[in-house]
Amino acid sequence: MPIIMKSNCTLLFIFLFFINLTDTYSQVDSLFLKQKNGKYGYVNKKGKTVIKFQFDYAKPFTEGFAPVLNISLFHFIDTTGKVAFEGNFFDAGNFSEGLAYVSNIKNGNVFGGPREYGFINNKGELVIDYKYLFADDFKNGFAIVLMENENINKYGEGEYISGVIDKNDKLLADKWFSSISRYSNDTFFVHIKDKVYKLISNGELIEIIIKIDTTLSIDTAVSYYEVEIRPEFPGGAIALNKFICENVKYPYSAKEAGIQGKVFVSFIVTETGSVQDIKIIKGVHPLLDNEAVRVIKEFPDFSPGILNGKYVKVKFTVPVNFKLF
Repeated sequence: MPIIMKSNCTLLFIFLFFINLTDTYSQVDSLFLKQKNGKYGYVNKKGKTVIKFQFDYAKPFTEGFAPVLNISLFHFIDTTGKVAFEGNFFDAGNFSEGLAYVSNIKNGNVFGGPREYGFINNKGELVIDYKYLFADDFKNGFAIVLMENENINKYGEGEYISGVIDKNDKLLADKWFSSISRYSNDTFFVHIKDKVYKLISNGELIEIIIKIDTTLSIDTAVSYYEVEIRPEFPGGAIALNKFICENVKYPYSAKEAGIQGKVFVSFIVTETGSVQDIKIIKGVHPLLDNEAVRVIKEFPDFSPGILNGKYVKVKFTVPVNFKLF
């Protein structure tokens, strides 16, 4: 899951496999996203520059638009490189199913103020109001969103709770959860503290009865891709991204020396959800390696992974990308 650290800590959605955003191609929009001399731009299939390398950060084109970053704020461009519509955002996602998540800055404080997420359409109109702490892309008519956890007794000690909304901003099943993972086009696995449910797109909740498997040692922990229900950080993957972004401190000496790169860290989520056996799989420099490990050591307990109806130990590998701008 790539984590890109920047001075204003822009939140990028995370995956448990690494996507190289500097060489991304969209067949629909026929443009590659490339990076040159620290700036981002777009080229065609033949490698010819179509949109010059001028952006501090950028994402691929989807549905005719791309979010690009300049001087700490995002805006959207079309495939000619022109600004598509008015609007500057602290964070912005790709268009998916006609909508893109965006965030504003409350109280006008770009670097220190709280942020709220909403959704715009392809005309730049705000169609879902700013009110969420973070949001994910729409897929098959639904998006995962975060809110602050104000009921620890109900949801556990995680900082955030997760919900699923439709394009009318209606909360699926009219419920919030401790964490959510998308299982298929119309199914989610959700947790409320130590209980696990299957959430169907029609709003149906089905409880899953789980036992703890204590027969597996750390050495026999299963792969992340083998489990039926993967371990979940409190609030889900987007809450994990937010946690790392807010807690990583780019070492000053590394900044001064221009040290950057991806640190690959592995760890085990045990059958009780704790994080153990943290190791550097591929390091960059001791300064960055140690910082990545320090933050992972601060992780709260996960909702554990499930295989064959039992909680099991699960292996994770996390790339943490330290990027200077």
